[in-house]
Amino acid sequence: MERIERGWAGHYICGPDCQWHRNTLIKNDDGRMIVVSSVGALVKRDRFGNRKGFDYIGCNRWYETYCAIAKQDGIYYEVDVRKNISVPEHLEWGVFREPDGKTDAEAEKNHEDMVDYVMKNFDKCYAEGEERYKEFYA
Repeated sequence: MERIERGWAGHYICGPDCQWHRNTLIKNDDGRMIVVSSVGALVKRDRFGNRKGFDYIGCNRWYETYCAIAKQDGIYYEVDVRKNISVPEHLEWGVFREPDGKTDAEAEKNHEDMVDYVMKNFDKCYAEGEERYKEFYA
């Protein structure tokens, strides 16, 4: 199994405006792939483009981790939002307080925990993403 760290936000439409992001592609030996993406510390700007602190990325959260099967998009492999994978209940998926110098480390831990989970449970995670697709899109 191969773990590839990438330098862009892997999900979330405002991902490029997030000050903090992680994007890890996990590639199984048989060619199947899963992306774990985390974003946070969304920069808030006024109407003139001046920075005004941070904004929520969702309901009362400042960071989140998302996971899905990868699909080819040009030369890259990106998240297929139709094939998302749930973060297990025993793992944290969000940080629910404003960025304060410690929150990046919490989001980092959430991301690493999910990557570790996927690498140890790849087949189960992949099957869940495929099943999610069948339930809603097939």
